[in-house]
Amino acid sequence: MELNRNVALEFAQNMCLNFELQKFPINKEIAISFLLNELSNEYNQLNQIKVQQERFQLFQMAEPRAYQEYLVDTSFGKVIMGIRHKGLEKTLPFINIKTSFPLKTKEQVLEIYEPFKKYFDAFKPRWLRIDSKTESLGDITGQIDMVGKISDYLKTKHNENEIDLEMVKDESYYSWYKNEYVAFHQLRSEIAQDVTLNSLEIMNESMREGLLFWILKNDERIGLIAGVSGPYLGHEGLYFNEILIANKHWRKGYAKAAQKKFVLENANNKTLIWGTIDKSNPASLRTALANGRSATKYELFICL
Repeated sequence: MELNRNVALEFAQNMCLNFELQKFPINKEIAISFLLNELSNEYNQLNQIKVQQERFQLFQMAEPRAYQEYLVDTSFGKVIMGIRHKGLEKTLPFINIKTSFPLKTKEQVLEIYEPFKKYFDAFKPRWLRIDSKTESLGDITGQIDMVGKISDYLKTKHNENEIDLEMVKDESYYSWYKNEYVAFHQLRSEIAQDVTLNSLEIMNESMREGLLFWILKNDERIGLIAGVSGPYLGHEGLYFNEILIANKHWRKGYAKAAQKKFVLENANNKTLIWGTIDKSNPASLRTALANGRSATKYELFICL
């Protein structure tokens, strides 16, 4: 089914309600326009035959057309749903759900899915995924949007003068980065599935922008911090791609200090600083909260 602009606008207006934005200088019209374009682009891309064939080749499940985005009518209103896989893992399929109306209970989400589950039986999905500004609708919380105002960041004090940032200029950093993630996953195997290293391509995007830095303590490389210029709901922002501290330097406040120094040196005229953090990584959540960021949106999974 075609997603025309009026229908997409209904979805975007409702999607905007899934964000807790009272603390931030967010223009609602700009935010809705951003969400409308994001939704339309994703819907149109995933419904291209070429993309469906590519996804089928990757996962080798069902048939190519099963990878489409379905736009359906329900007794509550219009719904878009489609298959996804956590971390692109074949064994972790879920159904991504967007609605043109507010969701009130988990039972409602399950009721919405029931008539259409036949489209996805071949994948054996494990969860339904929705977005919400509260955690009450889900069984499991995944990624959390953590957002802060640059002006608030600059007021925090985290001994940022005890560390230095050194710009990364070539790809030799990536072997160190991978090795540290191996060590991290050995120590925290229970979250290895949810907290993963970024690809070389993603990290190099930060390097090309001049926003990938070694974190130094007394000239020793103790971590990496990476960002990109990324709008949040259409508003100028700085997005954290990565903050990784070598495990022997954990619990010394270096992550907080590095974030503060990064913002001091790279914020320019941007208004917001943001990133996504998995609920299973409480240390990173505490660091974000300590630097004045707060949760604006939760990724929620409902078990099937």
